[in-house]
Amino acid sequence: MSLKKILSFCAVQTAVSILFILPVYSQDTTYDPGKFTTGIITVDGKPCKPTGNGGDTYLNSLKNRDVPPTSYDSAAFSDILNKWEKDFPAGKGSSYYRLGKKSKWTNDQRKNVTGFESKGISVEGYIIGITPQGAEECNCGSKDFHDYHIWLSSTPLPQPEPKHPVKSNSIITEICPRILKAHPNWNAKVIHDLAMQGSKMRISGWVTWDEELPEQLGIDRATLWEIHPIHKIEVWSNGKWTKL
Repeated sequence: MSLKKILSFCAVQTAVSILFILPVYSQDTTYDPGKFTTGIITVDGKPCKPTGNGGDTYLNSLKNRDVPPTSYDSAAFSDILNKWEKDFPAGKGSSYYRLGKKSKWTNDQRKNVTGFESKGISVEGYIIGITPQGAEECNCGSKDFHDYHIWLSSTPLPQPEPKHPVKSNSIITEICPRILKAHPNWNAKVIHDLAMQGSKMRISGWVTWDEELPEQLGIDRATLWEIHPIHKIEVWSNGKWTKL
């Protein structure tokens, strides 16, 4: 077989392979999280795209939606835990977002998860913990430009503060570093003080299903549904909600 025929055959085979793969691995195209980001930023002196650097690029883009939703639906804490759909694949490699891995997601699952992830919500509760995260792919592997995990509970932090608060019934909410400059009061000390005071909080932001961490269920969280990223933090004070 001539070189020309070999190259032509390879091209056809590649095209067929792509056509076969795309329906399996492509995300739900009815929603584009890239429309809710300010785009490429500089992190550690290098450009960092909303899709991050490595890993699950679609999940990264969900976590980097630094443009807020146009509105927020009120969601009851108990409804998220007990009524929201949770029959989605979970675990590294099971996500339909991740190219190069065998997908287990059905078309209905893709559409259903998008129905949640395309919305902004507000949830009331009590903060029981906050901690900075390490280097993550969504933040292009930076150790300094990182997320903050905030654990939201239906009940206040016990006093005196336990060394290891029970987080198994909590919802994870996360501060994205892209948003921090606009919110100088969103720091660990201020938020920890509010947790110690037992202040009632209302947290608003984008919905994200973080399928990568099922091993944390029942230990560090109650659900894989997150508010990620947070766009508004409010404190109930003197009979009204006040922005932090």
